[in-house]
Amino acid sequence: MMRLGAQHQALYYDIPTVLLAAISTGTGCGRTPRLRECNAQLGHIPAGVALGVTFHAVSSTLITRRAPRYRKCVPDPWLVPTAVAEEVIWRASVKHTENAALSLTNSVLFGTTHLHLGGWKAAAHMALFGIAAELCARAAGLPTAMAFHVAYNISQLSAQHVASTQSRRGQPLLGTHAPARQGRG
Repeated sequence: MMRLGAQHQALYYDIPTVLLAAISTGTGCGRTPRLRECNAQLGHIPAGVALGVTFHAVSSTLITRRAPRYRKCVPDPWLVPTAVAEEVIWRASVKHTENAALSLTNSVLFGTTHLHLGGWKAAAHMALFGIAAELCARAAGLPTAMAFHVAYNISQLSAQHVASTQSRRGQPLLGTHAPARQGRG
């Protein structure tokens, strides 16, 4: 399978995702919170950020068996709008009920949109992420789920930055082992 470069991701994923979210909110699909409800939900945004960073740190540690090391990096300009758009599509555009099956189905579908990141393991990981984002949205509102998603993505990006820096220095990538030596060594 051919992997397109990160610079092309905006063309085939980010821009269509943001446009789809804009269309879905413009057509009245989903819930439109009242101003008072929005103001109350904004107070939970720091909790969403903390949960997003924590989810990344814990899940990365469980997957790679190493605690991630984060470095400051410059995020892709599409990172925030795409994460917010994904939350609009997967959380706000769906009429929420107390139906757990609908939430689980949404989370599994969200996971499958991330198959390109690493196959079924990545899809399962992102399905769990979708469940966590759904819980954030139900407990504290959509802005909290958006903050959770953005914080997770920025954490992922800064941890990836460390991995790519390590690989340029000849060190193994995070979560991988040093390549085995060929021959008698």
